[in-house]
Amino acid sequence: MKLYGRICHDLNNLTTETVKVSKPGVSKVHEKYICNQCGNTDQTLFFNYYCHHCNATTTYCRYCINLGKVQSCKAIYIIESERQKSLCKYRLNFELSEQQRHASDKIKQAVLNSEHLLLHAVTGAGKTEMIFEGISVARQNGDNVAVVSPRVDVVKEVYLRLAEAFKDEQIDLMYEGNFGQYNSTFVVATVHQLMRYDSHFDVVIVDEVDAFPLDMDNQLMHTIHKASTLHASHIYLTATPNQQLQINNSKRNLRILK
Repeated sequence: MKLYGRICHDLNNLTTETVKVSKPGVSKVHEKYICNQCGNTDQTLFFNYYCHHCNATTTYCRYCINLGKVQSCKAIYIIESERQKSLCKYRLNFELSEQQRHASDKIKQAVLNSEHLLLHAVTGAGKTEMIFEGISVARQNGDNVAVVSPRVDVVKEVYLRLAEAFKDEQIDLMYEGNFGQYNSTFVVATVHQLMRYDSHFDVVIVDEVDAFPLDMDNQLMHTIHKASTLHASHIYLTATPNQQLQINNSKRNLRILK
Protein backbone atom coordinates (compact mmCIF):
# COMPACT_ATOMS: atom_id res chain seq x y z
CA MET A 1 0.00 0.00 0.00
CA LYS A 2 1.22 3.47 -0.92
CA LEU A 3 0.12 6.64 0.89
CA TYR A 4 -0.11 8.84 -2.20
CA GLY A 5 -2.00 12.07 -1.52
CA ARG A 6 -2.46 11.14 2.10
CA ILE A 7 -1.93 13.07 5.32
CA CYS A 8 0.61 11.01 7.24
CA HIS A 9 1.47 11.18 10.95
CA ASP A 10 4.54 8.93 10.91
CA LEU A 11 7.29 8.93 8.28
CA ASN A 12 8.08 5.32 9.19
CA ASN A 13 4.95 4.35 7.25
CA LEU A 14 6.49 5.56 3.98
CA THR A 15 8.53 3.54 1.50
CA THR A 16 9.21 5.33 -1.79
CA GLU A 17 6.61 8.11 -1.39
CA THR A 18 7.69 11.76 -1.44
CA VAL A 19 6.71 14.26 1.25
CA LYS A 20 5.22 17.34 -0.43
CA VAL A 21 5.03 19.50 2.69
CA SER A 22 5.07 19.19 6.47
CA LYS A 23 3.22 21.45 8.87
CA PRO A 24 1.97 21.45 12.48
CA GLY A 25 -1.17 19.41 13.04
CA VAL A 26 -2.85 22.57 14.34
CA SER A 27 -1.79 26.10 13.37
CA LYS A 28 -2.78 29.47 14.75
CA VAL A 29 -3.60 32.09 12.11
CA HIS A 30 -4.75 35.59 13.07
CA GLU A 31 -5.30 34.38 16.65
CA LYS A 32 -7.57 31.54 15.52
CA TYR A 33 -6.80 27.83 15.33
CA ILE A 34 -7.07 25.78 12.15
CA CYS A 35 -6.67 22.03 11.86
CA ASN A 36 -4.34 21.06 9.03
CA GLN A 37 -5.79 17.55 8.86
CA CYS A 38 -9.50 18.24 8.44
CA GLY A 39 -9.57 22.02 7.93
CA ASN A 40 -11.74 22.63 10.99
CA THR A 41 -11.92 26.27 12.14
CA ASP A 42 -14.65 25.92 14.77
CA GLN A 43 -12.84 27.23 17.84
CA THR A 44 -15.10 25.30 20.21
CA LEU A 45 -13.67 22.04 18.83
CA PHE A 46 -10.07 22.79 19.83
CA PHE A 47 -8.70 21.83 23.25
CA ASN A 48 -5.58 23.02 25.04
CA TYR A 49 -3.56 20.95 27.50
CA TYR A 50 -0.02 20.70 28.87
CA CYS A 51 2.11 18.30 26.82
CA HIS A 52 4.78 16.53 28.90
CA HIS A 53 6.71 15.54 25.75
CA CYS A 54 7.43 19.11 24.68
CA ASN A 55 6.95 20.73 28.11
CA ALA A 56 4.54 23.32 26.78
CA THR A 57 0.84 23.91 26.21
CA THR A 58 -0.39 22.28 23.01
CA THR A 59 -3.68 22.39 21.10
CA TYR A 60 -5.46 19.51 19.39
CA CYS A 61 -8.53 19.21 17.15
CA ARG A 62 -11.49 17.24 18.42
CA TYR A 63 -13.41 17.23 15.14
CA CYS A 64 -11.18 14.65 13.41
CA ILE A 65 -9.72 12.87 16.42
CA ASN A 66 -11.15 9.53 15.23
CA LEU A 67 -8.69 9.70 12.33
CA GLY A 68 -5.70 10.20 14.63
CA LYS A 69 -4.89 12.98 17.05
CA VAL A 70 -3.31 16.06 15.48
CA GLN A 71 -1.87 18.81 17.64
CA SER A 72 0.13 22.00 17.42
CA CYS A 73 3.37 20.53 18.77
CA LYS A 74 3.59 17.64 16.28
CA ALA A 75 4.00 17.76 12.51
CA ILE A 76 1.86 16.05 9.92
CA TYR A 77 3.16 15.20 6.46
CA ILE A 78 1.27 15.67 3.20
CA ILE A 79 2.42 13.09 0.66
CA GLU A 80 2.83 13.87 -3.03
CA SER A 81 0.07 12.41 -5.22
CA GLU A 82 0.76 9.91 -7.98
CA ARG A 83 -1.33 9.17 -11.06
CA GLN A 84 -1.44 5.82 -12.80
CA LYS A 85 -3.45 5.07 -15.94
CA SER A 86 -5.58 1.94 -16.10
CA LEU A 87 -7.53 0.15 -18.82
CA CYS A 88 -10.47 0.24 -16.40
CA LYS A 89 -12.80 -1.98 -18.39
CA TYR A 90 -16.17 -2.78 -16.86
CA ARG A 91 -18.94 -5.26 -17.43
CA LEU A 92 -22.61 -4.35 -17.35
CA ASN A 93 -25.14 -7.16 -17.23
CA PHE A 94 -27.91 -5.17 -18.88
CA GLU A 95 -28.28 -2.50 -21.53
CA LEU A 96 -28.82 1.06 -20.36
CA SER A 97 -32.08 2.69 -21.31
CA GLU A 98 -32.12 5.81 -23.48
CA GLN A 99 -32.39 8.08 -20.42
CA GLN A 100 -29.67 6.19 -18.60
CA ARG A 101 -27.34 6.45 -21.61
CA HIS A 102 -28.07 10.18 -21.78
CA ALA A 103 -27.12 10.54 -18.11
CA SER A 104 -24.03 8.38 -18.55
CA ASP A 105 -22.86 10.53 -21.47
CA LYS A 106 -23.43 13.75 -19.51
CA ILE A 107 -21.44 12.39 -16.55
CA LYS A 108 -18.61 11.33 -18.86
CA GLN A 109 -18.48 14.80 -20.44
CA ALA A 110 -18.48 16.47 -17.00
CA VAL A 111 -15.54 14.28 -15.99
CA LEU A 112 -13.63 15.01 -19.20
CA ASN A 113 -14.30 18.76 -18.92
CA SER A 114 -13.58 18.99 -15.16
CA GLU A 115 -17.12 20.19 -14.47
CA HIS A 116 -19.60 19.62 -11.66
CA LEU A 117 -22.94 17.87 -12.22
CA LEU A 118 -26.00 17.07 -10.11
CA LEU A 119 -27.82 13.90 -11.16
CA HIS A 120 -31.36 13.90 -9.78
CA ALA A 121 -32.84 10.43 -10.27
CA VAL A 122 -35.45 8.48 -8.35
CA THR A 123 -34.45 5.52 -6.21
CA GLY A 124 -33.90 2.44 -8.38
CA ALA A 125 -33.13 4.46 -11.53
CA GLY A 126 -29.68 2.89 -11.83
CA LYS A 127 -27.55 5.86 -10.72
CA THR A 128 -24.59 3.60 -9.85
CA GLU A 129 -24.52 2.08 -13.34
CA MET A 130 -24.71 5.55 -14.88
CA ILE A 131 -21.34 6.49 -13.36
CA PHE A 132 -19.44 3.49 -14.79
CA GLU A 133 -18.43 5.16 -18.06
CA GLY A 134 -17.32 8.34 -16.28
CA ILE A 135 -15.14 6.31 -13.92
CA SER A 136 -13.72 4.33 -16.84
CA VAL A 137 -12.62 7.36 -18.87
CA ALA A 138 -11.24 9.06 -15.75
CA ARG A 139 -9.03 6.10 -14.87
CA GLN A 140 -7.94 5.67 -18.49
CA ASN A 141 -6.69 9.28 -18.31
CA GLY A 142 -4.86 8.52 -15.06
CA ASP A 143 -7.28 10.49 -12.86
CA ASN A 144 -7.65 9.53 -9.21
CA VAL A 145 -11.30 8.70 -8.50
CA ALA A 146 -13.26 8.65 -5.23
CA VAL A 147 -16.85 7.42 -4.90
CA VAL A 148 -18.13 8.53 -1.50
CA SER A 149 -21.27 8.65 0.61
CA PRO A 150 -22.08 9.86 4.13
CA ARG A 151 -23.53 6.41 4.94
CA VAL A 152 -21.45 3.28 5.60
CA ASP A 153 -24.20 0.94 4.34
CA VAL A 154 -24.32 2.79 1.01
CA VAL A 155 -20.52 2.69 0.72
CA LYS A 156 -20.46 -1.09 1.24
CA GLU A 157 -23.25 -1.67 -1.28
CA VAL A 158 -21.69 0.59 -3.93
CA TYR A 159 -18.30 -1.06 -3.43
CA LEU A 160 -19.73 -4.53 -4.09
CA ARG A 161 -21.38 -3.34 -7.31
CA LEU A 162 -18.26 -1.55 -8.52
CA ALA A 163 -16.01 -4.48 -7.63
CA GLU A 164 -18.30 -6.79 -9.61
CA ALA A 165 -18.29 -4.50 -12.65
CA PHE A 166 -14.60 -3.48 -12.54
CA LYS A 167 -13.13 -6.88 -11.80
CA ASP A 168 -9.56 -6.01 -12.84
CA GLU A 169 -9.34 -2.75 -10.88
CA GLN A 170 -7.71 -2.28 -7.49
CA ILE A 171 -10.47 -0.55 -5.52
CA ASP A 172 -9.81 0.68 -1.99
CA LEU A 173 -12.77 0.35 0.42
CA MET A 174 -12.52 2.77 3.36
CA TYR A 175 -14.73 3.44 6.34
CA GLU A 176 -14.15 3.58 10.09
CA GLY A 177 -12.18 0.46 11.02
CA ASN A 178 -11.55 -0.54 7.40
CA PHE A 179 -8.51 0.93 5.65
CA GLY A 180 -7.39 0.96 2.04
CA GLN A 181 -4.90 -1.63 0.83
CA TYR A 182 -3.86 -0.28 -2.59
CA ASN A 183 -2.63 3.09 -3.90
CA SER A 184 -5.72 5.33 -3.64
CA THR A 185 -6.21 5.65 -7.40
CA PHE A 186 -9.79 4.30 -7.15
CA VAL A 187 -11.42 4.67 -3.74
CA VAL A 188 -14.88 3.92 -2.34
CA ALA A 189 -15.24 5.54 1.08
CA THR A 190 -17.33 7.44 3.57
CA VAL A 191 -16.94 11.20 3.23
CA HIS A 192 -15.13 11.31 6.59
CA GLN A 193 -12.30 9.20 5.16
CA LEU A 194 -11.47 11.96 2.66
CA MET A 195 -10.03 13.90 5.61
CA ARG A 196 -7.01 11.63 5.16
CA TYR A 197 -6.28 13.18 1.75
CA ASP A 198 -5.11 16.54 0.45
CA SER A 199 -5.53 17.69 -3.20
CA HIS A 200 -5.47 14.10 -4.45
CA PHE A 201 -8.71 13.26 -6.29
CA ASP A 202 -9.48 14.46 -9.81
CA VAL A 203 -13.02 13.03 -9.78
CA VAL A 204 -15.26 12.78 -6.72
CA ILE A 205 -18.68 11.15 -7.05
CA VAL A 206 -20.93 11.76 -4.04
CA ASP A 207 -23.81 9.30 -3.65
CA GLU A 208 -26.79 10.41 -1.52
CA VAL A 209 -25.29 13.88 -1.20
CA ASP A 210 -28.38 15.02 0.72
CA ALA A 211 -28.10 12.29 3.40
CA PHE A 212 -27.23 12.90 7.06
CA PRO A 213 -24.75 14.13 8.20
CA LEU A 214 -23.48 15.64 4.93
CA ASP A 215 -26.61 17.75 4.51
CA MET A 216 -26.11 19.31 7.97
CA ASP A 217 -22.32 19.54 8.24
CA ASN A 218 -20.58 22.18 6.11
CA GLN A 219 -17.23 20.86 7.33
CA LEU A 220 -17.81 17.59 5.45
CA MET A 221 -18.44 19.45 2.20
CA HIS A 222 -15.21 21.34 2.85
CA THR A 223 -13.54 17.93 3.28
CA ILE A 224 -14.62 16.93 -0.25
CA HIS A 225 -13.09 20.09 -1.69
CA LYS A 226 -9.87 19.77 0.36
CA ALA A 227 -9.33 16.21 -0.88
CA SER A 228 -9.92 17.32 -4.50
CA THR A 229 -7.48 18.83 -6.94
CA LEU A 230 -8.03 22.43 -8.04
CA HIS A 231 -9.80 21.42 -11.28
CA ALA A 232 -11.57 18.30 -10.01
CA SER A 233 -14.96 17.19 -11.32
CA HIS A 234 -17.66 16.62 -8.69
CA ILE A 235 -20.67 14.45 -9.57
CA TYR A 236 -23.54 14.57 -7.06
CA LEU A 237 -26.14 11.79 -7.01
CA THR A 238 -29.45 11.98 -5.18
CA ALA A 239 -33.12 11.12 -5.38
CA THR A 240 -34.11 14.08 -3.20
CA PRO A 241 -31.94 17.16 -3.84
CA ASN A 242 -32.43 20.01 -1.40
CA GLN A 243 -33.00 23.56 -2.59
CA GLN A 244 -29.40 24.66 -2.06
CA LEU A 245 -28.06 21.81 -4.19
CA GLN A 246 -30.42 22.69 -7.00
CA ILE A 247 -29.50 26.38 -6.82
CA ASN A 248 -25.75 25.66 -6.78
CA ASN A 249 -26.09 23.35 -9.77
CA SER A 250 -28.94 25.09 -11.60
CA LYS A 251 -27.06 25.02 -14.92
CA ARG A 252 -25.80 21.46 -14.39
CA ASN A 253 -28.86 19.76 -12.92
CA LEU A 254 -29.56 16.52 -14.84
CA ARG A 255 -32.97 15.10 -13.94
CA ILE A 256 -33.78 11.46 -14.69
CA LEU A 257 -37.21 10.34 -13.55
CA LYS A 258 -36.99 6.62 -14.18
